[in-house]
Amino acid sequence: MKSSSLQCLKKLAEEFGYTPYGGDRRVSFRDERTSININFEFTNDKRNTVFVYLYVRTTSWDLPGERTDANEFISVMLGVFLRVEDGISSSLWDIPHPAEISLSETEIYARYLVANQPFDSEYVLDDGGVENIRHILGTVRQFEFNMPWLFDWTVQDKDGVPEAEQGYGWVEIDDWAKKIASTIDEPWQEQEWPEKILQMTPSELPGPNPENIQYNWRINPNWKYYRSIASGVTVYEMPGFASAILDRISKEPPWQTLDGTRCKLYLTNTTCNAITYADSDLAHKLLDELSTDEAATAIVCIPLEHDLIAASPEHIVFIRRETGRKLFENERESIRKRHQRESTLLFPIRSFEWQEHIDDQQFELMILDLLKREPGVQRARIVSGSTEPDGGRDILCDWHTPPTPGDLMIDNVPPSVLRRVIVQCKASKKSVNKSDVQDIRDTVEHNEAEGYFLAVSLHLTTPLTDHLDRIRQRGQIWVDWWTRSEIEERLAKHQDIAQKYPGVVDGVPDGPTYGLGTAPSGLPFPG
Repeated sequence: MKSSSLQCLKKLAEEFGYTPYGGDRRVSFRDERTSININFEFTNDKRNTVFVYLYVRTTSWDLPGERTDANEFISVMLGVFLRVEDGISSSLWDIPHPAEISLSETEIYARYLVANQPFDSEYVLDDGGVENIRHILGTVRQFEFNMPWLFDWTVQDKDGVPEAEQGYGWVEIDDWAKKIASTIDEPWQEQEWPEKILQMTPSELPGPNPENIQYNWRINPNWKYYRSIASGVTVYEMPGFASAILDRISKEPPWQTLDGTRCKLYLTNTTCNAITYADSDLAHKLLDELSTDEAATAIVCIPLEHDLIAASPEHIVFIRRETGRKLFENERESIRKRHQRESTLLFPIRSFEWQEHIDDQQFELMILDLLKREPGVQRARIVSGSTEPDGGRDILCDWHTPPTPGDLMIDNVPPSVLRRVIVQCKASKKSVNKSDVQDIRDTVEHNEAEGYFLAVSLHLTTPLTDHLDRIRQRGQIWVDWWTRSEIEERLAKHQDIAQKYPGVVDGVPDGPTYGLGTAPSGLPFPG
């Protein structure tokens, strides 16, 4: 770590009123009055880069009972603020309790928040990177200062000790929770609450039933809360904040949208998300069922990377679903095949001209050059020659990648994994099929790798896309891929690389490249 980098971060901490800690390979910004830490992990001294992630845990909030509801609300709403105000799409990762592993899996002890888009949470500490970090810190600070209002939460100073009026339980909202369970087809077991339970203190109350469902009621902050592990659904009843979100998004949408074949797409100049119609319908069904208004319920939806947030005048719903860049890319391919007119918006005409007969070696070297500039890639090198009929080649990368569903989050350990990733390049005249990419696990194991990446000169067939996505969702190995669309976006950003390989493409692009920092005028770009 360079001393200049540490000084740069210390100046940022001072500018925004944080106390910096650490200084070896990690620096953390903290404010003891809040529950959010901003962490900077130094990833590459030569390139002067840091991996930025946030940590949320309510330790200093005077809240009775188990605080999963507060941890979830703060982390998701912080992600919403970043998405709406800065065009940053984040993933949220639960951290289990480090000591009490027997606790119910519904508990959220703490959470990491990783800004996947637009820069994979990795920033160069130059003028542009520092300005982007400054935008993030400004939004986090704005969120922290507004948290008491967001929570509808008040604290009074009593003899130098902050105290809040307490009210916590779930007996009173049993019927409300049952209604949610019925709407999402959640198994429910009827309970008969004894009269004496109403006089119990929060610490004496038994837990709600069944075990994979958590629900509670608070008066300060004021909300009703329901969370289901099996369905991935969380519901808050908090009319003041819910209506504020609805009003903010309805009056000034922070994105452009486009209806696809099975998803709605959400586009800003730096960020691309998608929400399936099935998930949107579930949110609408739930919010309609809970509404006390006989008229049609007004609803807005907000996508993060793995979470759909929906708000009505009275309720907020979180649904854990794939809503990030990869779903967007898959849907974009479907739109490409279906509508040429819509493709003019998503795939503007460019002057890239791909050779009919692509030089295999140049294609591989071009991918190698692009990988070396990809955020998070520490090192990339060729490890084998071309032996396959279609010119498949192998590249090995040391790559900082996001967690997979199989990774265990550990408190005080960054939610980024440095993996050895095997990259295969396929230059072909037709879409690459599942039969063209065999023995992925054997390839990964043979190279003692933990990830697999595929780069193709055209497109992937649906069976191969589904196959790769299934492997990715299992979480045993990290999986990702580039098709021609993703490669062109990166060539548009790195035009010098495009010009190096005339055996692959000719020309440079004109027009917007959504998701990579250029866009039509009028769309805000942080930094």
